[in-house]
Amino acid sequence: MIPKPFRHDYERLRAIEHEYQLELVAENARQLVQFYATIVRAQASQASQTLRNIDVMVNGRETAGEFLGNLATDIDSLVDGMDRFPVDNFQPLEFAQHTILPIASDPSASLQDTLATEFERLARQLLRQQKALVKVHDKMRGMYEAQTQVRRAESSRWLVSGMRRLGRDREEDFQDALRILRDLVLTPQGMQDYVAWFEIGWLLWKHERNLPESEEAFYRAQRLSASKGDAFYVKSLRHLAYVQHLQGRYPEAYETIQKALAASDEHDTRFDAARYAASRGFSEECLRLLEQCIYDRPTTIISMFAEVDFLRGAAAARLARAMADMAARMLDEARDRADDNVEHWQRALEIVREVEREAGLPIALPKGIAEEALGDTPALDDVDYLVALEIERKALAYGDQTVTFARDTVLQVEAARASEQSKVSLALHDLDQNQNRAIIEAEEDRRERLANLKTLSRYIRGAGRWVNVLLFAGAMTVDIHFVPYVEKLIGPSQAPASGPDLNKILLYSYIGFAWPIFFYLIYITAVIIDSCFNVFRRQKTEAEWADAVSAQVDIYEEQANELRARLSDLENERARIQRALQRLEHI
Repeated sequence: MIPKPFRHDYERLRAIEHEYQLELVAENARQLVQFYATIVRAQASQASQTLRNIDVMVNGRETAGEFLGNLATDIDSLVDGMDRFPVDNFQPLEFAQHTILPIASDPSASLQDTLATEFERLARQLLRQQKALVKVHDKMRGMYEAQTQVRRAESSRWLVSGMRRLGRDREEDFQDALRILRDLVLTPQGMQDYVAWFEIGWLLWKHERNLPESEEAFYRAQRLSASKGDAFYVKSLRHLAYVQHLQGRYPEAYETIQKALAASDEHDTRFDAARYAASRGFSEECLRLLEQCIYDRPTTIISMFAEVDFLRGAAAARLARAMADMAARMLDEARDRADDNVEHWQRALEIVREVEREAGLPIALPKGIAEEALGDTPALDDVDYLVALEIERKALAYGDQTVTFARDTVLQVEAARASEQSKVSLALHDLDQNQNRAIIEAEEDRRERLANLKTLSRYIRGAGRWVNVLLFAGAMTVDIHFVPYVEKLIGPSQAPASGPDLNKILLYSYIGFAWPIFFYLIYITAVIIDSCFNVFRRQKTEAEWADAVSAQVDIYEEQANELRARLSDLENERARIQRALQRLEHI
């Protein structure tokens, strides 16, 4: 039931057909990305055409049947995005058949992100495998003597050279490599070189088209590498199973691939096992392995319909129906997951906008994750499997990025508000300290001014000798002013017959001893008068101090009230921000 147009070409699209060649000649991941993109595009084209050709053969007419025609239409939907793959001007099958060609630009730039990610992952995996194989190859070459090592290196050089060239050059290079390898495995060391046996098997298969001898070489390679269990062991088993399968020995191929599965469950081994299970009629096992392959590598949903081993034989229609059912189920599951993730994204946007309103914070989301990007998401009922996976991945990532971006924005604002709150609290504390210090300084100034009021007694005690002279002069003036009154009081002078004149003595005594009394009377009067003036001066000082303190208090209260109001606003804003963060944490 293999459609004739694909009887020869379909083998070129199998991974095992190019695997070892890619591992030896690949120079960088970009080359591998374009190679995988080209292969998958070719598989997509063949998948659709193969299904339609089988439908024609099953229904015996040129119009699409009820089942397989619809299946082909579904496949067209599944692989619709593949038509947009950039593969330059290379013919897909020719490109896949021969070698990696130079790449002028990065072909992954315009690929769907899901496929670009998958191809890049495959490229990195193959480059890691390349390093592992080179390590084993170098170790095996170390078994030889120095002169023989040169021959072993020469065989590798011709093998890689042939892989990179076409036409007669390739044939000659492969012939030289095979000749040297055959000579080497005749030596005692070469007989144990399972890498050499593998390469002999590969050349007999790809160059000589000698499947029986190729099978024998691969058998020796897997037997000799079994104790090591390295990458060449699994590779030898897979190639052994493949050449057995190509010879139509399906039971043996199935048994061989089981050994490979026991050693490695990576995608290509499982896919090969699914093909051989289908050849044996083990449909359930085939479907189970294919489903695992699809989860591991989404493009398997395309390549499995390009593989004719699943679509030939008496049970082809039944297996095709089961594969279609599985593909439809996985497509529905992918769309459901995508729908859930789109809802997650939408809910994240809604909560972010609610948070924006409640917290009073503008959250300017990047265009790639904002509402406009959500609105550009295609309807999930119309997308294929790969696009559904892309939407599933992007919607989940964008929803998480929306929440993360909003959370980071809110945290930045919260940190800024916390910093500002700390500064305002510190400013209020400094204001209180300055106010207390200003009041203390004003009080000290008041006491100092009151203590240093200029009084008469302080002036006299200081540099007031001229005041003393004035007081003395005033006292003498008063004293002399009252002399007539004293003379009148004591009477006129009477000169006694003998002895002193008592009246004159009294008068002179008054003149001599009354002036201090008048001095202190004048001084006391001046002090009393000065004290009365001091009361007014003290009251004036107290009033000036009170006015200064009142003005300082008014300024303080104004500034303190502004700071307290800002502090209260910041506390309220931070409380709203904390509630916003709690909302974002529960998305």
